[in-house]
Amino acid sequence: MGIYDEKPKRMPAIIEEPESVMRRSRNRITIRVRMPGVSREDIRVNRYESSIEVRGYTMDKLYYASFEVPNNLEIVSKNLVDDIFTLILRV
Repeated sequence: MGIYDEKPKRMPAIIEEPESVMRRSRNRITIRVRMPGVSREDIRVNRYESSIEVRGYTMDKLYYASFEVPNNLEIVSKNLVDDIFTLILRV
């Protein structure tokens, strides 16, 4: 059971798991994913019952990362600065 905001895209030749870090605090989770060459319009975030999936597309590469998170959270913000996509979730 997921919520998709992803539009169909051609499958890139290379699929890569990007460098990423997830930090938890008392009421917040911050996820940072490094995706060189990806523009904000080409990033998709899918929310599932107990996970978040982040995809970033370039012409020839798909960056893909998945994170286990509590199911009672909301996405507070999404931001892309200097090839680092930051997703902030609030519990």
